[in-house]
Amino acid sequence: MFGILADKLVLGFVSLGMLLFSSFEGNNASFSKPYLIIEQNHYEFSTYLENAFVNDFNDIIHSGETIYIDFELSLIEDTINKKKIKFYHSVKYNAMEKSYELYLDETKESLVFYQYESLINQLSRVEYNFDEYDLNLKKISLSASIRNLELPSLKKNYDMMMLWNFKKPVLKIRIEDYTNEN
Repeated sequence: MFGILADKLVLGFVSLGMLLFSSFEGNNASFSKPYLIIEQNHYEFSTYLENAFVNDFNDIIHSGETIYIDFELSLIEDTINKKKIKFYHSVKYNAMEKSYELYLDETKESLVFYQYESLINQLSRVEYNFDEYDLNLKKISLSASIRNLELPSLKKNYDMMMLWNFKKPVLKIRIEDYTNEN
């Protein structure tokens, strides 16, 4: 019963946003300036999503449904040789414990937060370490998207990219622009 009520609340919010789309304020999500360390063929990469989880995102997270943020990291040698790495972050609010359960696919970590701000800081962070021995890496590209929200009890599916004005944030890095700061 609680799940159906939560679904109806989310459905009401999403529907209202779609009906009043002209007054709906989406987020202009983007990536921060990346941090990149290159040591021989080892790369340490980090950035974070900015302005991605403001405005109405708090209400949606509190629906109790699992929200997925998908990432695609492309390692590019030239126009033909690319390696794509896909991973995700998922978050679910536990109303009984008033906690947020966050899973980071790239590190296989499950974390629990009791403060929304702490959750958003970690949810926004993207850190990836990798070794590339087969590629002569020239560029790195990172994009993010929000998966559709499914409300099983109502058999509805909503495009959550509405929260980001239907625009995927994309970050492009040319390796030659970075030197080690060690």
